[in-house]
Formats: sequence, structure tokens, C-alpha cells
Amino acid sequence: MFNLQPQTVNPDAIYLNPYTRQVMTIAEGLRERHSAGGADVELRMSFIAYRDYGANGEYYEEGVKVCPFTEDLSVLRSMVKSQKATSGSPGTSRDEPEDLCGGLRAALELDWRAQGRHLFIVADAPCHGQEYHSHKDRFPEGDPKGDTPEEQLARLTTKFEVVVKFIQVQKATDKMLDVINERLRGQGCREVAKVDLFPSPLHLTLGISSD
Repeated sequence: MFNLQPQTVNPDAIYLNPYTRQVMTIAEGLRERHSAGGADVELRMSFIAYRDYGANGEYYEEGVKVCPFTEDLSVLRSMVKSQKATSGSPGTSRDEPEDLCGGLRAALELDWRAQGRHLFIVADAPCHGQEYHSHKDRFPEGDPKGDTPEEQLARLTTKFEVVVKFIQVQKATDKMLDVINERLRGQGCREVAKVDLFPSPLHLTLGISSD
């Protein structure tokens, strides 16, 4: 899942380009590692780009974009490079949270079929719902469609047996991850592991499935 939250007048140059390069670096590195092993391994990757809702509950611009699982890195690269950072509809006030649940809905619909299943989420902003953060939120009661990230992640980790890692970009997501993991523990589900990787902002989810 990949969510762009521009913070400057030139978001493409500052945020989009470095992180799209990083996504492909991860993808190409995984491909090389599997190839170097010499085994006949099918490595499939997916990419989900999610946006946010406007004040009326409708998506800004393009909404969620999905590149289904593919072995062809050129397909993945084309999808990643096509992403544009947006700042919302003219005249509307942006809030900090983003539509993480929309990205997770798309992840739940992917064709997870391999033995090794991994989901990497990169985000610099929390999901909607005041219980997950202390920022301004147009949807303080949570996801407009009624989903919660912990329930979605519980399904991913149990029904689909996906290992989920959260690539932390900044501290704004700390409370959200703490709340999610506390609730996952309460359900007896595998927690989301936090990885500090990037020095500054963005959002993505790269799904990986390998046999």
C-alpha cells in the first residue's frame, strides 16, 4: 500500500521520487536474492496505492490503485512510477489521517496463494479514528465504510497467513500501531512488526507472495 501525503508545494520531487525508487530497490533486491539461491522459485509482487477521502466521504482524485500480483517487475515498475502526489480538492482542508483501511481492503482481495506471504506497509500518517492518534480528523469515529485496521489485519494474518511489517517513517503512527497491536494480541493474532527504515515521510504497501 502506498499513500502519498504531500507536505510542500513540490511534493513529487521531495516525497514521491525517493520512495518510488525505494520500492523498486526492495522489489529488485528480493528478486536477486531469490535468483541467487538457484531454486526454482516463483516470486510474485503486488503494489497498492491508496489515497484519502474528501470531506463528503468521496475519494480525492483516483482513490485506491492496485497492481495485482505479478512476476514481471516491469509491470510493477510502471505502476509505481505512475503514482502522483495530490493535495486534495481545491478549497478543502486536509487532515493528517489517511485511508489505511481502503488500502487494507484492497490487500484482502489480492490473490494470496503462495507458501511465503509478506505485506510491507509504509506510512507517515495514521488511519482515521481519534482513538488511533491525536491529530485533526474529518472522520474521528473511524473509517467511513465501517472497517477497522486491526480487524482487517487479523484477517490477513489468520485467514491468509500473511506476515505484516510496518515500515515506520515518522512518530505520527506510533499510537496507531500500539493500539492495533494491543487489539491483535487480545484476539490471539500475530502482531505487526515495526521496522525503522526511512528518514522521512510517505505511505505504501508492497505485497509479496513466493513459493
